[in-house]
Amino acid sequence: MRTQFWFCLFSALILTGCQSSSGYAQHSDSAPTFVYDEPAYTNAEPKYEPYKAFNSRPYEVLGTRYYPLQTGKGYEEVGFASWYGQKFHGHLTSNGETYDMFAMTAAHKTLPLPSYVKVTNLENGKTAIVRVNDRGP
Repeated sequence: MRTQFWFCLFSALILTGCQSSSGYAQHSDSAPTFVYDEPAYTNAEPKYEPYKAFNSRPYEVLGTRYYPLQTGKGYEEVGFASWYGQKFHGHLTSNGETYDMFAMTAAHKTLPLPSYVKVTNLENGKTAIVRVNDRGP
């Protein structure tokens, strides 16, 4: 009887340990919790980079299918940008690069990877050039 109790307790602990709370959940995002030097906030420097073929395949997220564009030439979009911080810092992007929350990079659902885009804040007219190296909203 006592052996069964310890076996059940041990099994429960093992199963609980296998359930990981995802660090990718929205509630786990935050601004940096560590001291850092003020980023330079300089524009990304556009340069020719061939598109990565493995990022051109259609993909599905939360039941929605996306079809990456073959070129970003002439692409324009008006919408809302979102920000994510620490939850992805140090993880790999869709492009296979390590995400740096201080770099002038961006994510997009369908632009070819990598791409360079000019982003304009329509409320204050400020612009930034960023390198798109990840998939996302």
